[in-house]
Parts: sequence; C-alpha cells; structure tokens
Amino acid sequence: KAELYSIAPPDEDLSTAKWDVRSRTSDDGSYPIPVPASPATLPAVLTDGERRIVIASWGETSSREVLGTGRDNVKFWAGAGGYPGVGLLRDAIELVRPQLQGAATDPFALTAPQTSSLRLDWRRDYIPIDIGFSLNEHTKIRPRGYPLVEILAVIGLCHARPQRVRKLEYRYSVVGSGDERDDIASILLPPPLMRAGMGCAALPFPTRTFTMHLDWPGQENQARCITTVHEESTTP
Repeated sequence: KAELYSIAPPDEDLSTAKWDVRSRTSDDGSYPIPVPASPATLPAVLTDGERRIVIASWGETSSREVLGTGRDNVKFWAGAGGYPGVGLLRDAIELVRPQLQGAATDPFALTAPQTSSLRLDWRRDYIPIDIGFSLNEHTKIRPRGYPLVEILAVIGLCHARPQRVRKLEYRYSVVGSGDERDDIASILLPPPLMRAGMGCAALPFPTRTFTMHLDWPGQENQARCITTVHEESTTP
C-alpha cells in the first residue's frame, strides 16, 4: 500500500519521471539536502497516506562549504545511466511486496533475483576480477539479492551511520555482547543509544565492534561494494 515518490527542489529542473517515479516539488521553502546536480540523489518519500519516511542520506555531503551535514552519506551505489536512488528503492519494494507476509518471522532471509541494488547487503555483491568473470557478460545469470534488508538499511541510515575510516573501510558497533546470559542481551535500549552505538560511540554497555571492508566492483571511485566484515572485539 505504500506510495513512493521523489522530492524535487523548487525552481530546479530535476525529476525522476524518466524512471517512472513521480516527483513532487518541495513547496514549503525547505529541502533536506543541498540541491543535487542530477536526479540521481533526489530524496525519496515513502508514505501510506498518514505517515511518511523521508530518505535523503544518499544526497548528503560531508562538505561544510555547501551546507552539508558533515556526515558521510554511505552511498555505495552508482546508478548506471544516472539511475536514481529512488528507482533502486522502488525496484526493491516491488520485489518485496509478493513475499511480505511470509517474511515476518525472518526478514533478513527474504531473497529475490536482483539485477541492481543499493549495495547495502554484501551477500549479493562481488568483485569481477576476484571471481574471474563479470555477470554483465552472462545475461542468463541473475544474482539473488536481499531487497528487504536494503529497504530497512536505507531507512536506518536516516537515523544513524557507521564510522568512516577511509573510503573503503568503515567501523560500526552493536550494543550487546551476543551472550544470552547478559541482562543487556534481552533488553531493547532506547533508539538514541542504539544509534550512537552504531557510530562507535563509547557507551556504558557491552558492545561488539566490527570493521567493514569494501572494494571497487568496476571503475575506481564509482560504485563500492562490501567484501568482508570482521569482528574487532567485544567490550564488557
């Protein structure tokens, strides 16, 4: 039932209509990100008519010179032909719709053939030079992705980000030791604490910290994909 559309800045000729996603103009004088140079990073709005989620992280900039937020946008995808983030999100939603009822008990296992993605789940991605061939040359092979994970991940990035070490390395933490004997393992802490933990903030709770490595699946300085994740440590 959810509706998806993009938000275009006023007085700018930017739209995602070319990719069959409706654009609406922001008419209240505000805009969640610096005005983008192309439709690729226009913010998305997911709404059921009463509530709405604005997804704009992919259009943020760490540059203070253009009124940026100072946060890394964790944008790993690079849409071919300018394919926009809202288009990738729309595609993921369409893959998820037929399977939603059965996904409630194990949402992270919902899978579907996926030709393009936001690259937020490493299980679909690969480095052509590592596996010895490119799927672009084998059109009959369609990798299976995890579109529900990507939808939840990009919504989560509206509220919290991992810590960027360098362009191909990030760190993040989760609150809890993973040991069911710990009291904290059975408690859902308030979201602000969980969000701070993701950015590796020092918290007075057991935390598990991970390092995430990325690489270039194609041309350098374009798309990035997650290759490995390893646990650094667990703090008591």
